[in-house]
Amino acid sequence: MEHLQQVSEKARSSFQIPFICSREIEDLGGSGESGKASFIEFPARHGFDLEALKRGELAGRGLGLKVAAFLQGWLFFGLLRAVFTTVRVPFNVEDFLKKGAMTERPWLISTAKLSLYIRYWQARQVHNDPADDQEQEEDINSIIELANMVVNALIDKNLLSSSHLSNSAENHANLLSEGPSLGELVLLSIVILSEAVGGVRTEDIYLRSKRAAALALQWRAPPIVRQWLIKAKWCIGEIERIEKEADVTSRVFLASMGRSGLGKDHSKCTGLSDYGCRADDIDESSYQTKHTDDCLGCEQLLVPDSAADIVLQSGILLIKMVIESGSNGKLVVEASETASGNLKRYVAISHVWSDGMGNPHQNSLPRCQLWRVQALVNALYDEMDDPVPFWIDTMCVPLERNARKKAILRMADTYIQADKVLVLDSSLQQCSRHISNSETLVRIRYSPWVSRLWTLQEGILAAEVYIQMKEAAISIDSLLPFTGGSFKELSTYLAPQKELSSCDKLLVRALAYRDPESFKSRQLYANLPPQEDPDMEEIRQDAQKLNKSLAHIDTLHAVWEPIAQSFHDSGYPSECDGMLHSRLGEQLWNSLVTLETEIFHEIRGDYFNRSSSSDNYHQSGQRAALSQFHTPARILEVVARALPRRTTSHIEDETICISSLIGLNVSPLFETADLEARMKKFWQGLGEIPSNIIFYRLPRMPYDGWRWAPRTFLRQPQKIPRMAPGAQLGKVSENGLTVVLNGLLLEHNLQPINVATGGRVDDSLLAVFASYENDMPEYWGSLHLFSPSSSSSSSSQPPQRISWYNYFPSDSNNSPSRSKRQLAILLENSETMSPILVSISKIGERNNGIIHARFEANVEDCLRRNTIRGRIREKLKPPRDALRINCRKLRVREWCIG
Repeated sequence: MEHLQQVSEKARSSFQIPFICSREIEDLGGSGESGKASFIEFPARHGFDLEALKRGELAGRGLGLKVAAFLQGWLFFGLLRAVFTTVRVPFNVEDFLKKGAMTERPWLISTAKLSLYIRYWQARQVHNDPADDQEQEEDINSIIELANMVVNALIDKNLLSSSHLSNSAENHANLLSEGPSLGELVLLSIVILSEAVGGVRTEDIYLRSKRAAALALQWRAPPIVRQWLIKAKWCIGEIERIEKEADVTSRVFLASMGRSGLGKDHSKCTGLSDYGCRADDIDESSYQTKHTDDCLGCEQLLVPDSAADIVLQSGILLIKMVIESGSNGKLVVEASETASGNLKRYVAISHVWSDGMGNPHQNSLPRCQLWRVQALVNALYDEMDDPVPFWIDTMCVPLERNARKKAILRMADTYIQADKVLVLDSSLQQCSRHISNSETLVRIRYSPWVSRLWTLQEGILAAEVYIQMKEAAISIDSLLPFTGGSFKELSTYLAPQKELSSCDKLLVRALAYRDPESFKSRQLYANLPPQEDPDMEEIRQDAQKLNKSLAHIDTLHAVWEPIAQSFHDSGYPSECDGMLHSRLGEQLWNSLVTLETEIFHEIRGDYFNRSSSSDNYHQSGQRAALSQFHTPARILEVVARALPRRTTSHIEDETICISSLIGLNVSPLFETADLEARMKKFWQGLGEIPSNIIFYRLPRMPYDGWRWAPRTFLRQPQKIPRMAPGAQLGKVSENGLTVVLNGLLLEHNLQPINVATGGRVDDSLLAVFASYENDMPEYWGSLHLFSPSSSSSSSSQPPQRISWYNYFPSDSNNSPSRSKRQLAILLENSETMSPILVSISKIGERNNGIIHARFEANVEDCLRRNTIRGRIREKLKPPRDALRINCRKLRVREWCIG
């Protein structure tokens, strides 16, 4: 499938999908038939029951050749035909085929022209009537939703059996040797295609549509994707993490990355429900500092004890290696400030101790390592007379208690004041700097460096971050994934066309478009002679630079303008031509674009001003990140999202690292070594926090007044959703967190929906029937209940599903139950995050009084879209195996949650 991005060093050969549905595609539907109608009716025309397919049932036929051919004809070619016919883009099956090498099945599936069809789709949408636009969007959403329902059910029912889910080494070996079945490959190709079409629908086509954004569907992965990840040497903890945060297309990309040369020991790794990947954890009692690979043995160079005085005097300790006559070089220790108070230029080294460059016993490293680091630091600068000093924690954070505390307190300033930060990660140093930006970012995301706690602040606070690759270091800011339009490709495709289709003509008009007023303005100023007035001269030079940067636009205009003018009665040029021109200049969405953007923001943050001309990063004792717009509470909004996938060998470092990063006073945390006491001080130090934090599904503190508070952010299986900037803040006190929220007040009656039939009941699933204003209760949604997971102070176990009967004690398993406790479901204000369950202890006497409640548990919203009123209007059906309860909506109130 050619639209998938390729990696430099493949762990396996690319998979190919044979074309097996030549008979089935004869019945895709006539040109006059609705794409949606034809798609829905396709199964019946081929002897399949649509309702059974939605349940994953194949009437005992199995995923053999005949069924695989039907699925390919319906959910691959049929889906393409239905979507593109709906938006008036002519569809040709042959555009998605290529010649193969096999005589038995000579044709293969090809997606080489998928991007062209998507550009056609963009062109039609831009020129569409808004009324047609909405109708077409609704039809396409229905088509993709139906495909999603059927494919997920088929994979669940026919592929994700107990034998496929087994994690035994023997089972993995058997499955890999057998290879995927034809039916499994066909389903995988359908999933990958559907993710691509569904993604561009939301990101590139219906940009204004809230409904399209709400339909970010989740697709199941056939078992072969996990087997490919195992073959590529990902451990079980990494695989489970990948499966939670990456779509199927991205997993296929990750499974093609060769990782066998990393030499990591994953024998102690487990699934995320236990501890996850432990390959980079260290045991200080047995830790050994490593020499460079080419070193035959050299001495350790030790930082003198007197160097701690630099740290105790509130300085930053630096080192450098200098050549000395008659020796192998000398270690020089110096402070970051000169005698006149100016800051020296230095490089801060960011590394992971599992690579062997740490030392828990003394501030020393082998001479060979220090010379290697010095050479890498010097290589960051073109002109250099003397060695550039550098900071590395192994040498520059003293082991003496008071000096160590001082160094940790200044950790944030150490990275803020550094001229550059150089990342040394052995896995990345095996990669060429010439691989694609996409692959580089993905390899960084899944490197040990990004998985460790302390490296978070090193990436976010630094003015410039360089990643050391095999040949040289590259700036991580140069990897921004926001480039890649289609002007060149479209010009190449359209140039030899003798007859242009109606869609081709829309693309030609967009390629030829050049804003006439903007062109005249820049030509006017660019052609002026040199100006005496400094402001006018600056305008003239800017216009000349703009001419140079837009030369490709002028070239396109010169080539395609005559052709566009020849389209009589076309209305060219129009505002729509300009809009489409802008769209064609942007990279089309693909699965990795979303992952790349998320990677970049997790590593570098998205709330710092990193202007290269700014002196903020070099102001001693000040944090450039903090200003009147960037309080610790606001910075925590972004930082929290990067924490669940981070780990540390010293869990007590969590609050210290986070506090240092967000600008909170670290000193009170050193007053106790107890983990929960430190976390309590952390929340108290903040004073106010984004109220959305109480909706995160994280382990909680086990104390009254603090049960709302996450006990840890680290090593969690669940991603933390992105919060809208400026989310409402809640106030922290000993009594709880005071916030303003919506709520659903639960009645006391709890009973199974199918109580009359005596069917099976999932007592962790609750169907909620809500009254909006004075309406009768109607089905609103279903909620799974999770344990607060607060029994163990050291546990980072994810919350587990529990029975709703824990909060509604029943007289018998099947009889209605009553409880004296008043329970409520609290909703995050945007209603995009799953709710929480609280028990009310006291309600203020006046209407606007605070409601005091105790945090009980997280619940998972099984729908997670639309508002209360919107859900009720959709007339959704409740699950048949759930418990039922009625509730009424509380108006927005102030809550104190303890």
